[in-house]
This record gives sequence, structure tokens and C-alpha cells, in this order.
Amino acid sequence: MKKKFWEFRNEADGPVELLIYGQLVSGESWFDTDVAPKEFADDLKECAGKDILLRINSPGGDVFAAQAIYNLLKAYKGKVTAHIDGICASAATLVACAADSVVMPKNAIFMIHNPQTMVISYMDEKGLTKLAGIMDKIKDTIVGVYASRCGSKSSVQDISDMMDEETWMSAEDAMGKGFADEIDEDYDVHMKMENGSICMNAVSMSLSEKGKLKMQCITEAKENKKEMTNGELISKIQELLGIGVQAKATEPAEDPKVVAERQRVKALDEMKAKCTNKFAIAFIDKCKETGKTAEEAKPFVETLSAIKDEPSEGARIQAIGKLIRDNMDSGAEGVSAAPASSGMEDAAKKKQADITDVVNRINRIRGTK
Repeated sequence: MKKKFWEFRNEADGPVELLIYGQLVSGESWFDTDVAPKEFADDLKECAGKDILLRINSPGGDVFAAQAIYNLLKAYKGKVTAHIDGICASAATLVACAADSVVMPKNAIFMIHNPQTMVISYMDEKGLTKLAGIMDKIKDTIVGVYASRCGSKSSVQDISDMMDEETWMSAEDAMGKGFADEIDEDYDVHMKMENGSICMNAVSMSLSEKGKLKMQCITEAKENKKEMTNGELISKIQELLGIGVQAKATEPAEDPKVVAERQRVKALDEMKAKCTNKFAIAFIDKCKETGKTAEEAKPFVETLSAIKDEPSEGARIQAIGKLIRDNMDSGAEGVSAAPASSGMEDAAKKKQADITDVVNRINRIRGTK
């Protein structure tokens, strides 16, 4: 057997350190010989139930090796705490799930995906179908491990979907989904991306396109999360406490006439938005041009909105005149500025002028000479 991919550090005092760095089973299958699983089981037995600090920095590897280590650690009597020293991806995540608690530095990475295999011989349709069935069974066992760790934070379907999508998680993401329990704020992971790979604390892993995008987001977020200077901190406190707000309040106020004009036009636009009658819409546009308010326009808009499509232009215009005349008789305001007059004759002329003005405008809108 080649060099072991795990290392136990069993000192006299303190917990046992179990380091799993790099690929799980590099260069040969876990079950090519029974030496590897037996050696791991023997090494674990020598820990004699002491607490274990499981340190993981691995891109994954043989899923069967990971499942075997998971089962051995789950059956271990001592407490197992996993610490993600950089990256925990693919099959390595199964090993992490064996721990009683999982701690991740804020910029560590946790990644899960569907099981994968490599086909290097010719296969027919039946052979490929059988292989696909085997892969489904392997996925089921992995989903079971993840579901046991995540509890109520992620359902079986959620986990299956995450595996389908190849999900890359920061420490916060992993905690939210139940894969991690605590963030280590003091441990800093050194990472570098180059040539399509990520190197985290001296362990490298090739990235898929999705992995590259996720790692870019994480590294950019880390770079942009800078500490505030003393000046920025003081300014932020002043803002929160409202200190210095008086200076803004002394700035010159906007011209009341400008404000009033903006509000007038806005009110007419809101009235127009509720209209479906073409006569009323044209009338509102004219009011905007001539300085009339929504309040002044309202009775005529309501009148014009009641006009139905008459069989001829003459009948339509007569209907408009009648409705406006009835509206004026009910006491509504006119659309033209009232001339200074107190006589009954002037009032009657003004009313007739208003009616004629509206009718003439609608004639022009409709194209009638």
C-alpha cells in the first residue's frame, strides 16, 4: 500500500489529532486490498476513546473509503470534532459528517455533488443503464448521511437538489444548511486561484466552471470586507446617532412654486392613468397645458367619462354639450379663468363660454371643423 492519506497524532495530553489532507486514497482503490481499512481501524482503536480533533483539508476522493471512515468514526466512543482547515469537498464531506460538531473558518469551503465515475471500456445500453442504477444507489446512501447531519435545516429533497447542482458553500452557507455548527473567526485559510484550480493551505483542487464562479465570489467578498478606519467609524456613529444632521437641514428649501407645480402635474397624471375615455384623457392633457388643477378638472373629467359612443359626430357633440351643460348647472367650476364680474349677465356669458370652449376643443380633438 502507498503512503496513508490520514495521520493520527496521539499525544499524552489533549485530544487526538486526526489529519486528513489531500486525496482520499491516492493511486489505488480502498478495496484493492483489505490493508487500508484495517490499518485505519487499528489506528483508531489505539486512540482508546479519547476525544478526536479531525482536521480536514481535502478535495475528496474514493466515496467507498469515505463511507468506511464515516462508519468507523460514528461508532467511535470518544467525541469527534471536525475542523475544516481549508476545503472539504466531494467524498471528504462524508468524513466530516461523522463528527459530533463541525467547525469552519469563515473563508473555508464545503462542496457537495453527485457521485461520479469514469468509464474506460466499451458498454452497451444495458450496461450503462445498470451503471446508472448503481450510481443512484450510491447517491441514496450519501443523501442519507447528509440528511442525518443536517436535520431539519435541509430536507432530503433539498440535499438531492444541491447535489444535482454541485453546491459550493462558505462557512455561513454550510451553517445555514446544517452541514456546519460553528464558525472559527480566528483561523485564516490562505487561498489562491490560478490556472483553473484553487489552492487552500497548500492543498490544490481543480475547479468546475461553477466552482470557479463561486470561489471568485467568496474571494471578492473577502477582499471587499475591509476594516473601517477611525474616521469612517466615527462618521458611521454620528450618522446612527443623528449627529450633524442639523447641517443638512439648513440647506435652502426647494421653491414652493416648483413644488406646487410638480404636485399639480402629478395629480393630473394620476387622474389620467385611471381614465379610459379618450375625451377625458384629451381634456386632462389640455388642463396640464393651461395650468388647471386636478380639483378643477375633476367634474369635467367625470362628465366626459360618461359619454358613450354615439352613432354620428353631430349626435356625439350634442351629447357632450348636454352633459357639460348639466354639469355646469349643478354648480361645478369651469375650466377657464373666471373674469372679474358680479352681474347675472356676465355669469351667464361665462357659463356659455365655458361650454362652447370645451365643445370646440373636443371638436378639434375629433377632427371636426
